[in-house]
Amino acid sequence: MCYDKCNTGYTGVGPVCWGTCPANTVDVGALCRDTCRAGYYEVAGVCYENTPSTHVDVGALLREKCRAGYTDVAGVCWENTPGGWSDQGALIRENCRAGYRDVAGVCWSTAACNSGYRDDGTLCTRDTHIYAKSCRTGTRDKCQGGSLLRGCDGCRDDGLFCWCC
Repeated sequence: MCYDKCNTGYTGVGPVCWGTCPANTVDVGALCRDTCRAGYYEVAGVCYENTPSTHVDVGALLREKCRAGYTDVAGVCWENTPGGWSDQGALIRENCRAGYRDVAGVCWSTAACNSGYRDDGTLCTRDTHIYAKSCRTGTRDKCQGGSLLRGCDGCRDDGLFCWCC
């Protein structure tokens, strides 16, 4: 197809002619847009205010910078962890004192277990033996096959186990 040329002062695309944009404007095709005024900058045809030194540009928004003693993490100001404390993500907690170790956020003693006890990681435990025996009545030794300590009055039957002293 053939089209007539646009008149002076106009620009055309196909059969449409647009007037030439005046100075201090931006030609955006069918429209003329004012340029950004002083103190502003353009992103994709939109004017944004220049970011003051006290703020952070987060796209279409500005937000205040974190104040002293805080750190910006993904747009959130988190207080810096003071000495003697541990950063646990969204929380901080006091470090374990000397003689203790951190196990999943809990302070456990690092002292060796007493003789006859074993260290289970969180507790010192001693070996425990439970002997399940049926109880008899009418005798000093109420537990079959068990030994009774001297001076013991007998065993206690709880219905499931016979507990001897």
